[in-house]
Amino acid sequence: MCLFFLSDFLFDRATVIWLAGPALQMRGFGFSFSSQEEEYQPRTQNINDEVQDLENELEELQAAHADELESLRLQYEHQLKSLRERAEFEEQRRKKAQEELHTLNTMNDHSIAAMKKTHEELMEEQKRHFEEEIHLLKEEHDAELHEEKEATRLALDAVQRSHEAEIKSMGEKLRSLGSSLASSQPSTSSDSRKMLEQMSAELAQLSALYSAKCLENSQLDEKMSLLLADKENRSSSTDIEMQNRRLQRELRHKDTVIDELRQRIAALERQVADLSGGNIPHKSANHEDGLSAELVTPLVPVLLTSSPLPQANTAGQVVPTQSVRFRKQIHLPTHKIASRRNDVRFHSNPAIPVMEAMPDYIVDEVRRSLAVPVSERRKFFETIAEYNHPF
Repeated sequence: MCLFFLSDFLFDRATVIWLAGPALQMRGFGFSFSSQEEEYQPRTQNINDEVQDLENELEELQAAHADELESLRLQYEHQLKSLRERAEFEEQRRKKAQEELHTLNTMNDHSIAAMKKTHEELMEEQKRHFEEEIHLLKEEHDAELHEEKEATRLALDAVQRSHEAEIKSMGEKLRSLGSSLASSQPSTSSDSRKMLEQMSAELAQLSALYSAKCLENSQLDEKMSLLLADKENRSSSTDIEMQNRRLQRELRHKDTVIDELRQRIAALERQVADLSGGNIPHKSANHEDGLSAELVTPLVPVLLTSSPLPQANTAGQVVPTQSVRFRKQIHLPTHKIASRRNDVRFHSNPAIPVMEAMPDYIVDEVRRSLAVPVSERRKFFETIAEYNHPF
């Protein structure tokens, strides 16, 4: 801008000098040429000096302007170089953050897939163990039930044989007594006949009551086997519920780990977005949300084995645990059944009517008698069959 004004000023002065020359020549037309030259020579010299000064000043201004332009150029080049270096550094940081985010996403996907696969394998193994254990329990229960039925049948046969032998002995005694009475007192034959008829009727009634008692015992055996099966099923269902709660706690722990990984990925995405100006879409967050929604489903209680899960030690190795199953005391239903092993009716007259309401001590005896082995029960029935006193 200064050079422009200076050039305009010099151009105006040169124009004035060029126009003033002829005018001055016309004014002094009447003078001589020598006088005019002497008159205008100082003024021309002054103008030349002034022009020279202006040219020197113009050169100085041009030199100063060139120095200023050079300094500005160097300054701007230095700023441009620093900005380019900063842009390259930021680009490298952005690429590094993107690579780290991609690596974390890949590792997270692999870890989640591995966790899902191991969980499915564990569930399949638990299901297979549960089915095998159920099959073994059914076989064991069938074998015990068959053995108990056989023992009960043998015991009842022994009791029946003993009862029949006792009835025969009583009949022989009665016949011998009647014959002796008939021989000793012929007049009392009618009374003895009536007594014999009464005793025969009583024996027939006792036989009928014994048959009813045998039928009742068989029904009680069936009900007892049903109670045993119900007790086994309830104890196994209780163990399975505990196993399900343990698995639910493990799944909740895995959900917390997944949430922490998702929060870390979101923080890295925010850092990358801040570095790149917010142009990177949040794909991994959507992916994590979808995956977590797929994995974290409402837990439904399923039937599992009663054996506990294998515990993991600090080194990452699985340490198997030996499962010990204890039977839990379960309250019997309202239709309580008396124990035929400890019932006083077995040691008294079978004509006693069956009790409807059972006291608590009989229920306790039933619960304790369930743990008696079959061999002990067989011995108990054989001991009963050896009784010699009449029912």
